Amino acid sequence: MKAASPASKRISRGSTLEDIHSAVESVTLDKIESPFQVQEYIAQLVTRDPYDVQAIVSLPRLTRTSPVVTNTAQARVHEAKLAAAQSTASSDPPSSTTGASIEEDDGPTETVAVDRSVWIYEQIRRIVLDLSYPWISQLQEHCTRTSCPEMKADSFQFLCAAHATASDTECCAIDYMTHVADAAFALLNSAKHFPSRLVIPDTSVKQLSALTRRLYRLFAHTFYSHRDLFDSCEMASSLYARFVRLCLDFELIDKDTLKLALGHVHPTKARNTDNEFSRGTTGDAGATRRLIKPQ
Repeated sequence: MKAASPASKRISRGSTLEDIHSAVESVTLDKIESPFQVQEYIAQLVTRDPYDVQAIVSLPRLTRTSPVVTNTAQARVHEAKLAAAQSTASSDPPSSTTGASIEEDDGPTETVAVDRSVWIYEQIRRIVLDLSYPWISQLQEHCTRTSCPEMKADSFQFLCAAHATASDTECCAIDYMTHVADAAFALLNSAKHFPSRLVIPDTSVKQLSALTRRLYRLFAHTFYSHRDLFDSCEMASSLYARFVRLCLDFELIDKDTLKLALGHVHPTKARNTDNEFSRGTTGDAGATRRLIKPQ
């Protein structure tokens, strides 16, 4: 029987979105031949099942049956494509790699296939991209300067860092969220902080943690001020569940800061709760408003 040609995998005219997504095959990270290997791998995981947040967020692992390079060479294996890195490591003598050695395996072993910082960076890039739709696009229809003149979540008010003068830092909520999304795209595409998508400088890793704190505020405002919209967007994308899992697994945000993470990742469960996070409750009405200044 003749093997299927690459053309048979093309999207046919009239195909529905469900048909396109159902046709996505399971491909391991090392099978993707692209300079944006990690980005495409995450995109494939999200497309296949956006609700399987653990599979999307977990670091991919690779089963090795060839000699393993340790120490310095192992830490820099992500500077080139994995296949090329393994080929170089197996052909070069141990003395040619500073502080590195080559050890023969007794059998197949599992190793992390992506550098931790690179994985976090690409995950945040995808989350910012997925925030555009349906979250921010639908918020623009319900969150206006009249309905939400200030960026609040519970008893907190957040000041915007996108303004030149301190007197203009009190954005309305939708402007604040748009500014945060724009700033996130600018930061993640900054040649100064992220000159390469293969190696993330240690000095830039802190930028990712600060960015996740700002992104969390978007989810928090939507939860407290537009609960129906939060529920519908979360059920459609499971984006907040993915965001929480990423932050907790990689310790990007302190668990106490993720106030909505406790029992409120899934909107179907959150609807039936009866505590400070329930519908219609925005915290103690007599509580003093707390201002969060731009970072």
